Amino acid sequence: SQLVLLLSACGQSVGGSGFTNDSGIARDSGRDVHVVNGDGSRIQLGDGPVSDGSPASSDCPDEAKLIYVVSDNTNSLYSFNPPTLTFTKVGVLACESTANPFAMSVARDGTAWVLYGDGNLFRVSTKDATCSPTAYVPGQRGFTTFGMGFSANAMGSTQETLFVCWTEGLAQIDTASLVLTPVGTMPGLDVSSGCDLTGTGGGALYSFITQPTQWVIAQINKTSSTPIWQHPVTPPIPAGGAWGTSFW
Repeated sequence: SQLVLLLSACGQSVGGSGFTNDSGIARDSGRDVHVVNGDGSRIQLGDGPVSDGSPASSDCPDEAKLIYVVSDNTNSLYSFNPPTLTFTKVGVLACESTANPFAMSVARDGTAWVLYGDGNLFRVSTKDATCSPTAYVPGQRGFTTFGMGFSANAMGSTQETLFVCWTEGLAQIDTASLVLTPVGTMPGLDVSSGCDLTGTGGGALYSFITQPTQWVIAQINKTSSTPIWQHPVTPPIPAGGAWGTSFW
């Protein structure tokens, strides 16, 4: 099977048993929700609020303006350019872990934060896939694996926060101290099967949730963890063995 995680930077994320993340660089005034498959084909899901209407960020490097994918059958990092539906191999990951990549999110400086299935967190260059370990301690507050998403701290801010979510709810990780702090249990949302996150440069945070009876996209209040709105994904997405979300 193949594990695919998609994400992009300047407010982005990916996660899960194959997740993706987000961006916040390019802005789209439209409201169509799409799924892009690994072969580049696109499924239109219908109308949905996917743009926060904020201006594009200009302080991000070029490598932070793409979506990124991790595949466990090649153990490689790829970039993905949505306008051309083109994948480009960045390099092979050499992170010191016996597990496979589980989730990923890219910071606005172009650094990918990659979570492995054993709970270890690595920093990966989106220029050449160079991998560096972090001092993050796995299993903090019950979070071993999780979806991930960077979100700007406010409209127009160049500062951002790394949020994570899973069956325990929503939390944030301080990327300096590497301490995980719970935010809330995401009441009103069924995260018993896990969830993924993607953030934007405008400060919004979205979650993609595989509920038992339907899949849901929701905008999350970053202070309370409650949904600002939620929208069922119709028709259902064929997830396969891996999935992810990304705002671009």
